[in-house]
Amino acid sequence: MNPGFEAQINATFAARIGTCDESALKAAQEAVENSLMEDGLFNIYPNPAADLITVEMKLKSFEPYILIIRDIAGRTLHQSNNANGNNDFIRESFSVNTFADGMYVVEVKQSGERWIEKFMVQH
Repeated sequence: MNPGFEAQINATFAARIGTCDESALKAAQEAVENSLMEDGLFNIYPNPAADLITVEMKLKSFEPYILIIRDIAGRTLHQSNNANGNNDFIRESFSVNTFADGMYVVEVKQSGERWIEKFMVQH
């Protein structure tokens, strides 16, 4: 890393000194991600956001899910459905360029359960 290097909030990165076994590096990264992401816990970044947010969530199963973004008044601004249920991990990015400054809610529904997390938009 160069002098002055700064990691962004909630960023994941790896540094290499000398030669490195790529498979060991990948295994270490996966172990860190798995330890940080428990079932049903959100990771929304950046927060606050100005242009784009990314939602990550480890789901409890491979069942279909619905992801909804609402404003604080409860109006639905975005909805995505994973009807295939082919993944137990969500990683979706959304533009918030047109959102007004303020608080928003991400809701994920799966198999009768739901999880809610807030994020801020600040331009």
